Amino acid sequence: MPQPPVQIASRGGDFLLEPRERPGACQLLFYPGTMASPRQYEVLLDALHEAGFGVWGLHLAGHGQSPSRRVFSPRDLVENGLAAERWILAHAGSQLVLAGHSQGAILTLAHAAAGTRARRAFALAGILPQLPETLDLTIFGFLKPRRRGLEKALALASALCPALPVPPWGYLPLGRLASGARHLRIPRTGARASYPLAFLAGLLAMQVPARASCPLTLLYARNDRLFTPGMAVKLHGEYIAAGQDAELCWLPGGGHLFPFNRELAGQTAALMAARAAASGLRLDAGQAG
Repeated sequence: MPQPPVQIASRGGDFLLEPRERPGACQLLFYPGTMASPRQYEVLLDALHEAGFGVWGLHLAGHGQSPSRRVFSPRDLVENGLAAERWILAHAGSQLVLAGHSQGAILTLAHAAAGTRARRAFALAGILPQLPETLDLTIFGFLKPRRRGLEKALALASALCPALPVPPWGYLPLGRLASGARHLRIPRTGARASYPLAFLAGLLAMQVPARASCPLTLLYARNDRLFTPGMAVKLHGEYIAAGQDAELCWLPGGGHLFPFNRELAGQTAALMAARAAASGLRLDAGQAG
């Protein structure tokens, strides 16, 4: 179970870190997915803690229990993560890994590209937002040949109405997002109901180089119909072509929502713990201190 959160200030706005402490072990910083907080990811974060990590869930600015904000940008959320990394390394331990799921995996890749002292990063179903395939994650995939025009239109609209709320069904294909899911445990407490238009415009315009200052593990479900196997192979290829230390791993099922299934969360945590241990990082699967 998590301990009381810690509030931290950053250039991206004040935010909270929700700890599952394990002194002396490798610490894991987790970016939640779209509109979510660590409360939605309790199944996965508990599994990671049981696997031996000290776990720190990000209540990103404007998300979860963090102070409310009408408008924020993807860069603000990455700034939160960078500030969290500095705080954790100063107060909780000298070894750190990064992780995130879906939109949180995109932020994890951006964090790793921005420079990090983390020893490994885990992107659970992510993509580089500038890749053409990114529009296939939305209901606007048919506009892929006109992406630059779409970006300009969104930038103009967000300049006029930056705080305009856009619900998930306004841009995400919810059927593909939920496809293949089974036995989900997703608490609703603290989840957002919409994003400001300016955030979505910024996410589409975001440029994240295929660069990571630590080894990278990409993990996907083979039956994910949102972040598809083809996208996974394409992303892995981008990092390999750039000379990066990156591996591609697969779960047999669970669809895009595999972190919310207890069995698959356990498999994910075990894989991540094995990779961390192979990198010489300390894990402690006994009682937390």
